[in-house]
Formats: sequence, C-alpha cells, structure tokens
Amino acid sequence: MKALAVLLFLGVASVGTMIAAEEPAAAEPSMDDEARIFMDMFEAGFKTFNVGMSGEYWNFYTHGDPGKTELYEKVQAEILSDPKTFARLKAWNGKIQDPLLARRVDLLYRTFAMAQVTSQEKIYTLQNSLQKTQINFRSTYQGKPATQNQLVNVLRYEKDRALRKEAWLARNQVGKEMAPDLTRLIRLRNEEARKLGYESFYSMALAQGEIDETWLFKTLDELDRLSKEPYARWQARVRKQMHLDRLESWDTAYDYDNFQEKLKSYFPKNEILPRLKETYKGIGLDIDSMPILVDDEERPGKSQHAFSFPINVPTDIRILANADDGIASYRTMFHEMGHSVYSASIDQPTMLLQDAASACFTEGIGQFFPMFLDKESWLLGPAHVPAPMVKEAVRKRLEDAPFGVRFYLVMLNFEREAYRNPEQDLTKLWWAMNEKYLGLPQHPEVDSWASIIHFTSHPAYYQNYLLADMIAAQLMRSLEHRQGNVMDNRATGDFLKKEIFAKGASVPWMKLLEDTTGEALNVRYYVEEKLGPSPATAAGGAVRNKATSSR
Repeated sequence: MKALAVLLFLGVASVGTMIAAEEPAAAEPSMDDEARIFMDMFEAGFKTFNVGMSGEYWNFYTHGDPGKTELYEKVQAEILSDPKTFARLKAWNGKIQDPLLARRVDLLYRTFAMAQVTSQEKIYTLQNSLQKTQINFRSTYQGKPATQNQLVNVLRYEKDRALRKEAWLARNQVGKEMAPDLTRLIRLRNEEARKLGYESFYSMALAQGEIDETWLFKTLDELDRLSKEPYARWQARVRKQMHLDRLESWDTAYDYDNFQEKLKSYFPKNEILPRLKETYKGIGLDIDSMPILVDDEERPGKSQHAFSFPINVPTDIRILANADDGIASYRTMFHEMGHSVYSASIDQPTMLLQDAASACFTEGIGQFFPMFLDKESWLLGPAHVPAPMVKEAVRKRLEDAPFGVRFYLVMLNFEREAYRNPEQDLTKLWWAMNEKYLGLPQHPEVDSWASIIHFTSHPAYYQNYLLADMIAAQLMRSLEHRQGNVMDNRATGDFLKKEIFAKGASVPWMKLLEDTTGEALNVRYYVEEKLGPSPATAAGGAVRNKATSSR
C-alpha cells in the first residue's frame, strides 16, 4: 500500500480501535480505493491552483505583464515533477477496474509524464521569457509600429509588390529576436525527453496526446501525393493572374483579383459577435446565457493572437482576440467560440474530466463552426452577400484550399525534423521545407519560423489543427447524414452538447469520434472537402486511422 493510503487508513483504524476495540480489522483497501482517495484529493486541490494560474496567464496575454506566472510555474513544476507521485500513477495506470477512475488516472499520468519535461525550471523560464518577447513585440513598417492585423492587410490587399515584401519582412522581424533562444528551448525539451527514453520531444508529445506518429506521417505522405496536382494548378493560376514567373512568400496571400477586398465590406468587425451569436443560437447554443467573456479589442501590450481561456470550467470561460474587418477575423472568432462553448457545456465531476476529449478534438470543434461561413445559406443570409459573389466565394475556397493542405506539410515535417535533429540550422530547415512543399524560394536570412507562436507556447501541437480539420469534416458529414440540415437546426446543438460537450475528457477522443460519427477517423472527408473526390480515397481505407485507444 502506498504511503498516503497507509496514513489515511491507519488514521481511520486508530479511531475505530478507540471506539470499539472488539470490532474486526477493516478489509485491506483495493487499488481502486487507494487511487480514488488520492485522485479526489489531488484534483480538488489542483483545480483551485489551476484557476489561479489561468487567471495570471489571462492577465499576461491581455496586458503583457507576466505577473505571478513564473511563481505558479515553479509551484506546478514541484508538484508535477514529484517522482513518488509519478511512480504511483505509473503503477496504477492500466490496472484500475472502474472505467471513469481509470480514465482520470490515465489523464493525470499523461500530465505528469509531459511535466517531466515541461516543468523543468530551465525550460519554463525560457519559454515564459520568449512569450513575453512575442507578446510585447511590435513590428516596424514604413518607419512606424504596425500591428499584425495591419501587416496581414498589406499582404492581402496591397497592389505594390515591394510594399508587400516590406510587410512580410516586418511581420517576421520578431523571428530574429526569438530564433536563438527558441532553438535552445527546442534542444532543452529534446534532451529531457530523450532521458525518458523517447526518440524526441515531438515523439513524446504525440504519444501522450494519443496520436500514432507512424499513422500521422503516412497520412501526410498521402496528402502530399493527393495535393501535388491541385497545388500545381493553384500556383499556375496565381502566377498567370499576377504575371509572375515564380511566387514569393509575400505573394501567397495576395488578393490578386480583388475578390477578397470586395467581399471584405460584407464582413465588418462590429458585426462579428452579433452574427456569431445569431448563428450559434440557430443551432441551440445561446452564447448570452453562457459564462463566456470576450476581449476582442486591439491595444498595446496585448497578445496579437487569439485564444480561448477556460479559467474555471464550466463557469468562467474567456476569449482573447483582435477583431478586424474581413472573413478571416470571423473565422477566428467562430473557432475560438467553438472552444468556449465546449468548455462551458462540460458536465463532469472532477477537474481532469472537465476538459476536452483531447487537444485535437477541441480544435476539431473549433474548426467545425467556421465551416458555417462557407455555406451558401449563411453567406446569403446573415452576411447578406449577393448571390453571384457567393458562387464565386465557394469556387475560390475550393481553388485555394490546396495551399492550406501543403502548408500543413511544411509545418508538421519541419517541427518533427527540428526535434529529431535540433543541432541543425533550423532556419535552413524551414526554408528547405517551404521549397519542397510550397515551391517557394528560400530566404535563409529571415528567421520566419521563429515568429510562429506555436513553436514557443504550444510545442508539438500543430498536428492537432490538421486532425481538427479531419474531425470537423467527418462530424459535419455525419450530422448532415443524420439530420439533413445542420444550420438553423436546434438538433445540432442538442447533439453536440449531449454527445460531445457534456462528456468532457471522460471518453478518449478516438472512441468519442467513433461513437458520434459511426466510424473511426477517416481522412476521406477532409480530402473531399479540400481537394475534391478522388479515386484513391473513394473507399476511405487508404488513409484511415488505424490507431486505437480504449483507455
């Protein structure tokens, strides 16, 4: 019997002896008994701690002051790096009889396993320092400070190619500040993961996230093959429209035919939340009745990215965003609100279960809601886009989709190789991947990879966005088959709340997907959504997820 349980049960036995010495000794507690007492105590205390820590990070990201985040990180590191507790969880994992208790033990074991790396003081202090740099950094464009939204708008709408290049360089200025220490952070994470027997930190993160690495990269190889021809057509069309022999990085987002600029007027930033609330309410999700706070105004010292902060699930959920005109900002808010309604609708008794089924599953819900923005009925209805423009928007979305598929190939292959060999020049690796998968010229003088926030704050996480797109496509297809209309149908929200949101993390993500859609993860729906029907994926088997997890 472990020490904590010994003390607890000895205390009970002593009281019992004083009251009635003649009573027979209590039966030896089972492993389930011991685990339940420990988990109840740990989760209750850790929930209070987590609420405080999340509040500090909210202030950090919304105002740029790290406050007590490092102190919280230090205390958390001491808790999660305790070898006796880790050994206890390792001994229990896979041996608990009660299914829900077994899930809680497994989730905490995975948390402790990742913390053996992420809770090292040398790692979290360096990560926090880099995050502070990223949050407070403001690029300089045309001799003046510029926000990320301003630079994105230049890249999207500016006709002068030289100015687009200048904006692209400005947007990546923070990379030069970040690259040396971010490279060191990657090396430190890797060193600690290898001490635990993993090939790399990347492999460790996938394993703890219940993702089969072999399957994932076989799928990427298949997506590479399937997307080459559609991407080549996209490149040829854009080069022709722009009268260029070769595209550059500052050309890929450019609105070469002015369609996005014309569409932009139908997506004013002051209508994002009203339209979002109308859309969500149409499927039975009343945002105004949920404990969700939105901070969407740009200001100095605030992170220029977007996040959903589950401060205290399910009663205090917050969204950080930087609203702007245009459909891209609508997509961001619909995505973050998807996370938030998920968190606000969880109905589980303990902290570890008061979370999404997995990172890729909550990202899948995040990606599900922006799919409404591509529906003709939504564009014609809430957005009031004229019918001819709606047809054009649908066509252009399909034409441009291959770029997004290929960008996933860049991101995921880069990060995997960066962790496999962090001693190499990561900037050269980044540009090699851009040339291989996107056909873009190399610019090894620009550390653009280091400007991407995920490599700092959410390492080995980006694969969850690809899986999310797959999950969202499969879920949408399943709901369409089940109930016909998905929008303006309260059955959609009822199904999501009952079958997915309320369950929180109580069910492993692959089982939850199979329970709700009737099949395991099948890449076919994503491929058809982005690249159109293909004979290679008609049966779905070639790119079907073979990984399973029943714990």
